[in-house]
Amino acid sequence: MKCKYCGAEVPDNEDFCPECGGIVDREEDEKEERVHRVRERRGANVGILITGLIVALIVISCVAVIILNSKGIIRIPEISCAPNGPDDPSGEVKAPEIVPDPENPGRYLVTVYAKAGTKVIFQTTDGTRNEVEVPRSGLVKFSVPDRGLIPFEPIESDTCEVVPIIFTVNEDGSESRVEGFTPIKLSVPELNVAFDNDDPIVSADGTAVISGSVDPVDAEITVQGVTVTVGSDGTFSYTLSFSEAGSHIVNIEARHPGYRIVRRSFTVSVEVPVAGLLEFPWEYGDDTFTTRVKNDADDPLEVRGHVPAGSKVTVSCASDMAELTEPTVAEDGTFSFVVKMLRAGDYELHITCYSPTGEVAERVLHVQRAPEWRSYVEGSWAMSYDALRVASKQGYKLSGTVTEVIEDGDSMVVVLDIGNGNSVILIYHHHYPNAGSLALGSVHTGIYGHPLGRNADGVPEVYVWFIID
Repeated sequence: MKCKYCGAEVPDNEDFCPECGGIVDREEDEKEERVHRVRERRGANVGILITGLIVALIVISCVAVIILNSKGIIRIPEISCAPNGPDDPSGEVKAPEIVPDPENPGRYLVTVYAKAGTKVIFQTTDGTRNEVEVPRSGLVKFSVPDRGLIPFEPIESDTCEVVPIIFTVNEDGSESRVEGFTPIKLSVPELNVAFDNDDPIVSADGTAVISGSVDPVDAEITVQGVTVTVGSDGTFSYTLSFSEAGSHIVNIEARHPGYRIVRRSFTVSVEVPVAGLLEFPWEYGDDTFTTRVKNDADDPLEVRGHVPAGSKVTVSCASDMAELTEPTVAEDGTFSFVVKMLRAGDYELHITCYSPTGEVAERVLHVQRAPEWRSYVEGSWAMSYDALRVASKQGYKLSGTVTEVIEDGDSMVVVLDIGNGNSVILIYHHHYPNAGSLALGSVHTGIYGHPLGRNADGVPEVYVWFIID
């Protein structure tokens, strides 16, 4: 032990310090030595404790980081989900929230509260579904891009109000939509459509090409209501033909889900119109109606028209009572053929033009051979409703009042009230000189025609040859 006076080492069997001669009080010294040793041990323990606490904190921090990185942030396409917040022992669904993501412009934080273990499904507007499980925190947060919230359909306006589409999965597997979001207003992106055309477009030959590009490249482009093919690079082109000179308005529309609809109009100034692929400048009857002609005689009827030079023309008729010659086409594109109708009737001719550039056009032409009117009128029978219900070539004389005009174009189709609660439908091709007329409310006493039988509704139809009132 050491001397308390001079600090020299004192042998265990000595009562006096060999250096200073001081008295050694072994009992007191041993007590102080014990206190000193205890203090040293306590100091060491405190150091160990502090060191242990520091190490524990470091470990906890590392574990917390590992947990947050492995479970706290769940990356799924376009959407991130982060569980965060206090425990929710009640397990009740709280009001969901949607706010702008302060750290990610163009994205929104969507918070959903639910009982731990509940499966939550976030559905983007294009139908993509992302399922996560609510952790012990009792909530999940989704970071969603605005395009995942904007309706997946073409949109008229430049803004729209949206709410997230989120479901919770019930115990029986059914899904319940999460309600209670306050709608937010988003700006709707606009398609990037560029046109190559000037406005107005001047057409010297009756044609005009609408062309340009669009982004995204899978957008739908229509010109005058016709869908135009868009290439893989987003470019498009469409050719219009105009048969009349003057100014024409062409409307173009671009659509894509999730984008604002783009509409654009161009004015096309046509100097020389395009000639029709098939034209019939009839010299018979009223030439404003070019799909029907009438012949009263036994003589053959010559049909003439015009097609592009170098074209081939064919003609056919289903009836064997019509004899046709092969069409001839002159160098300037005029064509002609002859049809001979062997008996009275209406004949449907199908004319086809094959142009040198590979285009194919078809037209239907009705030619008629009317019966000799005097003998037909004199040979017609008195009107009989029952007889009119059966198709025949026998002529009948009808009388009554026109109560409805169903069609008034190339032909007239009207309803005739013949009395006694009975009505018939009249079909009358009236576009030739001296033809009689039918009009709503007109009263007739001399309509001559033959029955065609009953239509799908059971109403008799009559083909009219003459109206003599």
